[in-house]
Amino acid sequence: GSSIDVGMLHLEKHSHRQRCTIEMWFYLPSVKQICEEIVLIRRSVCSGEDISKLCSANETLNMIWELVVLPSGHLELRSGSKVQLTTKDPESEDGMGPVSWQREDGYGGWNHVAVIFSSRNMESIKNCECKIVLKGEIIATSIIDIALPDSAIGTTSEESLETIMKRTAIFFGLQAAAGFRMTDIRIWSCERKEEDI
Repeated sequence: GSSIDVGMLHLEKHSHRQRCTIEMWFYLPSVKQICEEIVLIRRSVCSGEDISKLCSANETLNMIWELVVLPSGHLELRSGSKVQLTTKDPESEDGMGPVSWQREDGYGGWNHVAVIFSSRNMESIKNCECKIVLKGEIIATSIIDIALPDSAIGTTSEESLETIMKRTAIFFGLQAAAGFRMTDIRIWSCERKEEDI
Protein backbone atom coordinates (compact mmCIF):
# COMPACT_ATOMS: atom_id res chain seq x y z
CA GLY A 1 0.00 0.00 0.00
CA SER A 2 0.89 3.62 -0.31
CA SER A 3 2.72 5.10 2.64
CA ILE A 4 1.28 8.51 1.72
CA ASP A 5 -2.30 7.31 1.56
CA VAL A 6 -3.84 10.29 3.32
CA GLY A 7 -6.24 13.14 2.70
CA MET A 8 -9.49 11.88 1.27
CA LEU A 9 -11.62 8.90 0.28
CA HIS A 10 -11.11 7.20 3.63
CA LEU A 11 -13.78 5.73 5.87
CA GLU A 12 -14.38 6.76 9.47
CA LYS A 13 -12.46 3.72 10.75
CA HIS A 14 -9.36 5.33 9.17
CA SER A 15 -9.94 8.80 10.60
CA HIS A 16 -6.17 9.27 11.04
CA ARG A 17 -5.89 9.20 7.23
CA GLN A 18 -8.61 11.78 6.58
CA ARG A 19 -6.31 14.80 6.75
CA CYS A 20 -3.28 15.84 4.73
CA THR A 21 -1.02 18.80 4.01
CA ILE A 22 1.36 18.77 1.05
CA GLU A 23 3.74 21.71 0.84
CA MET A 24 6.69 22.66 -1.34
CA TRP A 25 8.72 25.46 -2.81
CA PHE A 26 8.65 25.89 -6.60
CA TYR A 27 10.48 28.28 -8.89
CA LEU A 28 8.97 29.78 -12.03
CA PRO A 29 11.20 31.25 -14.72
CA SER A 30 10.13 34.32 -16.66
CA VAL A 31 6.44 34.50 -17.55
CA LYS A 32 7.53 34.57 -21.21
CA GLN A 33 8.91 31.02 -20.87
CA ILE A 34 5.68 29.41 -19.66
CA CYS A 35 3.22 28.56 -22.42
CA GLU A 36 1.58 25.45 -20.91
CA GLU A 37 0.25 24.61 -17.49
CA ILE A 38 2.56 22.84 -15.05
CA VAL A 39 1.16 20.05 -12.89
CA LEU A 40 2.66 20.71 -9.46
CA ILE A 41 1.06 17.65 -7.81
CA ARG A 42 -1.10 14.85 -9.16
CA ARG A 43 -2.53 11.79 -7.45
CA SER A 44 -3.48 8.94 -9.79
CA VAL A 45 -4.61 5.34 -9.58
CA CYS A 46 -2.02 2.88 -10.87
CA SER A 47 -4.09 0.17 -12.46
CA GLY A 48 -1.36 -2.25 -13.47
CA GLU A 49 -0.08 -0.44 -16.56
CA ASP A 50 3.39 0.97 -16.95
CA ILE A 51 3.65 3.71 -14.32
CA SER A 52 5.74 5.85 -16.70
CA LYS A 53 2.56 6.45 -18.74
CA LEU A 54 1.06 8.22 -15.72
CA CYS A 55 3.99 10.66 -15.75
CA SER A 56 2.57 12.42 -18.81
CA ALA A 57 0.70 15.62 -17.99
CA ASN A 58 -1.92 14.65 -20.59
CA GLU A 59 -2.62 11.26 -18.98
CA THR A 60 -5.61 12.19 -16.82
CA LEU A 61 -7.67 9.03 -17.25
CA ASN A 62 -6.63 7.64 -13.83
CA MET A 63 -6.24 11.00 -12.08
CA ILE A 64 -7.97 11.52 -8.73
CA TRP A 65 -6.85 15.14 -8.24
CA GLU A 66 -4.16 17.59 -9.34
CA LEU A 67 -2.86 21.06 -8.50
CA VAL A 68 -1.67 23.03 -11.54
CA VAL A 69 -0.08 26.40 -12.28
CA LEU A 70 -1.64 28.03 -15.33
CA PRO A 71 0.41 30.23 -17.71
CA SER A 72 -1.55 33.18 -16.24
CA GLY A 73 -0.04 32.51 -12.80
CA HIS A 74 -3.25 31.16 -11.28
CA LEU A 75 -3.50 27.88 -9.38
CA GLU A 76 -6.26 25.33 -9.98
CA LEU A 77 -7.17 22.20 -8.07
CA ARG A 78 -8.97 19.71 -10.30
CA SER A 79 -10.66 16.39 -9.75
CA GLY A 80 -11.86 14.38 -12.69
CA SER A 81 -12.38 16.82 -15.55
CA LYS A 82 -13.71 19.58 -13.30
CA VAL A 83 -12.00 22.59 -11.72
CA GLN A 84 -12.87 22.30 -8.04
CA LEU A 85 -10.94 25.26 -6.63
CA THR A 86 -9.21 28.18 -8.34
CA THR A 87 -7.36 31.37 -7.48
CA LYS A 88 -8.82 33.17 -10.49
CA ASP A 89 -10.38 36.47 -9.54
CA PRO A 90 -13.03 37.64 -12.01
CA GLU A 91 -12.50 41.19 -10.70
CA SER A 92 -8.77 41.21 -11.55
CA GLU A 93 -7.94 43.82 -14.16
CA ASP A 94 -4.76 42.29 -15.58
CA GLY A 95 -5.83 38.63 -15.27
CA MET A 96 -2.47 37.61 -13.80
CA GLY A 97 -2.47 35.23 -10.88
CA PRO A 98 -0.81 35.46 -7.47
CA VAL A 99 2.36 33.42 -8.13
CA SER A 100 5.78 35.09 -8.39
CA TRP A 101 7.80 34.92 -11.61
CA GLN A 102 11.48 35.47 -12.20
CA ARG A 103 12.05 39.18 -12.71
CA GLU A 104 14.14 40.66 -15.52
CA ASP A 105 17.01 41.19 -13.06
CA GLY A 106 17.12 37.39 -12.58
CA TYR A 107 15.77 37.39 -9.02
CA GLY A 108 12.37 36.36 -7.67
CA GLY A 109 10.30 33.48 -8.93
CA TRP A 110 10.22 31.37 -5.74
CA ASN A 111 6.78 30.41 -4.37
CA HIS A 112 5.82 28.40 -1.30
CA VAL A 113 2.54 26.52 -1.78
CA ALA A 114 0.58 24.14 0.42
CA VAL A 115 -2.61 22.26 -0.27
CA ILE A 116 -4.54 21.12 2.80
CA PHE A 117 -7.21 18.42 2.69
CA SER A 118 -9.62 17.22 5.37
CA SER A 119 -12.42 14.76 4.81
CA ARG A 120 -13.37 14.51 8.48
CA ASN A 121 -17.05 15.04 9.34
CA MET A 122 -18.13 15.30 5.69
CA GLU A 123 -21.56 14.21 4.42
CA SER A 124 -20.09 11.97 1.73
CA ILE A 125 -16.86 10.02 1.53
CA LYS A 126 -16.15 11.92 -1.72
CA ASN A 127 -16.39 15.35 -0.03
CA CYS A 128 -13.27 17.08 1.19
CA GLU A 129 -12.45 20.50 2.58
CA CYS A 130 -9.54 21.94 0.61
CA LYS A 131 -7.36 25.01 1.14
CA ILE A 132 -4.64 26.41 -1.09
CA VAL A 133 -2.02 28.39 0.82
CA LEU A 134 0.43 30.51 -1.17
CA LYS A 135 3.26 32.48 0.46
CA GLY A 136 1.75 31.86 3.90
CA GLU A 137 -1.79 33.05 3.11
CA ILE A 138 -4.93 31.04 2.37
CA ILE A 139 -5.87 32.19 -1.13
CA ALA A 140 -8.65 29.68 -1.90
CA THR A 141 -10.82 27.38 0.20
CA SER A 142 -13.91 25.27 -0.44
CA ILE A 143 -15.56 21.92 0.14
CA ILE A 144 -14.90 19.97 -3.03
CA ASP A 145 -16.03 16.69 -4.58
CA ILE A 146 -13.28 14.19 -5.26
CA ALA A 147 -14.12 12.30 -8.44
CA LEU A 148 -12.85 8.77 -8.79
CA PRO A 149 -11.37 7.98 -12.20
CA ASP A 150 -13.46 6.03 -14.70
CA SER A 151 -11.51 2.88 -13.84
CA ALA A 152 -12.90 3.09 -10.29
CA ILE A 153 -16.49 4.15 -11.03
CA GLY A 154 -18.95 1.94 -9.22
CA THR A 155 -16.61 1.43 -6.30
CA THR A 156 -18.84 1.65 -3.28
CA SER A 157 -17.75 -1.10 -0.95
CA GLU A 158 -15.26 -0.27 1.78
CA GLU A 159 -12.87 -3.00 0.67
CA SER A 160 -12.93 -1.89 -2.99
CA LEU A 161 -12.21 1.72 -2.09
CA GLU A 162 -9.37 0.71 0.24
CA THR A 163 -7.87 -1.47 -2.50
CA ILE A 164 -7.98 1.40 -5.00
CA MET A 165 -6.40 3.88 -2.58
CA LYS A 166 -3.54 1.44 -1.95
CA ARG A 167 -2.79 1.54 -5.69
CA THR A 168 -2.31 5.30 -5.94
CA ALA A 169 0.82 7.31 -6.62
CA ILE A 170 1.68 11.00 -6.30
CA PHE A 171 3.56 12.76 -9.10
CA PHE A 172 5.30 16.13 -8.97
CA GLY A 173 6.31 18.68 -11.62
CA LEU A 174 4.69 17.21 -14.72
CA GLN A 175 5.13 19.20 -17.97
CA ALA A 176 7.62 21.54 -16.32
CA ALA A 177 9.14 24.29 -18.45
CA ALA A 178 12.89 24.87 -18.77
CA GLY A 179 14.14 26.53 -15.59
CA PHE A 180 11.28 25.25 -13.41
CA ARG A 181 12.44 23.83 -10.05
CA MET A 182 10.89 22.25 -6.97
CA THR A 183 12.38 21.70 -3.53
CA ASP A 184 11.48 20.89 0.09
CA ILE A 185 8.44 18.73 -0.71
CA ARG A 186 6.76 17.70 2.54
CA ILE A 187 3.69 15.56 3.14
CA TRP A 188 2.03 15.73 6.54
CA SER A 189 -0.79 13.50 7.78
CA CYS A 190 -2.44 16.44 9.49
CA GLU A 191 -4.02 19.80 8.69
CA ARG A 192 -1.22 22.29 9.18
CA LYS A 193 -2.31 25.73 10.30
CA GLU A 194 -1.63 28.88 8.28
CA GLU A 195 0.84 30.15 10.90
CA ASP A 196 2.78 26.85 10.76
CA ILE A 197 3.30 26.95 7.02
